[in-house]
Amino acid sequence: MNITRENLLDSFKNLAEEIKKVPTKSSYWKHEDEILKKSMEVRHKESLSIRMSEQKYHKAFSL
Repeated sequence: MNITRENLLDSFKNLAEEIKKVPTKSSYWKHEDEILKKSMEVRHKESLSIRMSEQKYHKAFSL
């Protein structure tokens, strides 16, 4: 196989396209932040639900 300038350029272009497909560290951390944010929202909703249940319980027995 003859190595020509065009072959090398094509190889580097293909390599650059493959590198673009690899997730970067910042995109990985962004994804992790989204997961953390969603889990915190779920926990917040759960704690609100628990507090509402406790309030109903206390009201029922304080009457």
